Amino acid sequence: MTNAILTPSRAAKPMADEALKAAARLWFAAAVIGQGMFLFYIARFYGPSTLTGNFQAWRLNTNLIKGLSRATPPGTWPSAPMC
Repeated sequence: MTNAILTPSRAAKPMADEALKAAARLWFAAAVIGQGMFLFYIARFYGPSTLTGNFQAWRLNTNLIKGLSRATPPGTWPSAPMC
């Protein structure tokens, strides 16, 4: 009785490795850029009012998520942000 051993071709493995490494670099770069943009937004909007103690200025941000309330119909709960 003999055993057959299948080995991947030598040309396919380096190409797959490079594609995986390139995808990982792209994902990491996108994540770092996104986190940097978020940090810039937080520092730019909340920084000056925090340093001066003017916390009432935070109410100027009308884009904050309100989350669920008693007025939210139950049918929209699955699509509503949970805050």
